[in-house]
This record gives sequence, C-alpha cells and structure tokens, in this order.
Amino acid sequence: MKIYLPYGENKISKFEMEIKKIEEQILPELNNDFAQSVAVDIKSLDDLKLRLKENIEKNLNDDFQKRLQDKIVDYFIEKTKINVPKSMVDSFLNNLLENEKKNPKNKDINEKDFKEKMSPYAEKNVKWLFIRNKLIDIENIAISSSEIEKFIKKAIKENQTQSKEIKEFYDNEENKNNLKSNLNSNKLFECLSKYANIKIVEKSTDELRKNQNEK
Repeated sequence: MKIYLPYGENKISKFEMEIKKIEEQILPELNNDFAQSVAVDIKSLDDLKLRLKENIEKNLNDDFQKRLQDKIVDYFIEKTKINVPKSMVDSFLNNLLENEKKNPKNKDINEKDFKEKMSPYAEKNVKWLFIRNKLIDIENIAISSSEIEKFIKKAIKENQTQSKEIKEFYDNEENKNNLKSNLNSNKLFECLSKYANIKIVEKSTDELRKNQNEK
C-alpha cells in the first residue's frame, strides 16, 4: 500500500506500508459474569455500578477537600506576616532532596538547581507549619489515643490483605506520631471550613473533563 503525505510548501512524501495484521477489539458483555470477574466481593452488575458510583463520588469529594485545604493554607500564609528560620527551610529542602535521590532516575540530580527551584515551596510549608500549630492551640484541637487506634483499625479493615504491613507500619512510633499530626491537621481544616464562605457550583462530567484537559 502506498500513501502520500504533504509536508512543507507544495511537497509530497511517498511512503509504502505493509499491513501485517488487522485485529478487532471485542468488549465483554456487561452482565453479572463480567461484574464478578472485576472483584471477588462483587456479585452482580448492580453491585459493580454501585461500586463505581461510590468510587467516583469519593474521588470527587477528596479532590474538593484537597482544593479547599489548599485555599485555606494560601489564605493564612498570605494574611500572616512571619519570618521563618532559614535553618528549618534548609532542613526541609534537604529532606526533599533526599527523597528525590531515592528515585533511580534522579541519581544525577543537580542539587543547587533543585534547591533553588523548590525553595519557595519549602518556605511556604515551613510557614504553614508555624501557622498551623498556632491555630491548633487557638482552637484547642487535640487527638486522643483512641482516635488514632480507631483510624488504624479502620485502615486494617478496609485493606485486610495488607493488615500485617499496616499494623507493623503504625507500630513504629515515628509513623504513629506522623499520623497524629495528620489527624490534627484534618481536624483543624474541618474546624476552619466552618468559617469559610464556600460557593458550590455544579458541573457536568464533560465540563470536568474539559477543565482537567486544560490544566
């Protein structure tokens, strides 16, 4: 087979192609048998539809919460005049750099360029750390041991195939302290969200896809 493709001004390139195989993709029929092949705990097509609906709603809610939290952080950083210790910013940058180096693709990373690029991000995070801790004190936010254990039990229940790994992970005191810090932050955001003036705008799936593609 010969094909002709234009290029440049009034120019045509000629290519010869040989078709070796033509295949047709045959999609499975949407029925209970197909639904059961997706996951062992799905018994019917209706179960699969419900699972997909729940996953989509969770992803959208998680995305909304992340955007809201980012807006809250930006607001307080913009409104708060604070000079953070350079040593803390440098320490944050060093941690970021070490994490990047763990990726084999980044073994030849330029440390100076990386730190210059990530410096604003590091300073922002250190500023928020100071602001966050002050807000937690003002709002009298605290996480109890029972709340931490409840979170861990829920994580194990929802990921039973990894229950041993999850338990071992949180048996580590540093990891448990990090979890406590994250739960403190979540409770703070929940508290601050009550003061926020949130405008809900409904969008169709097509509009959401378009916005995602434009990013």
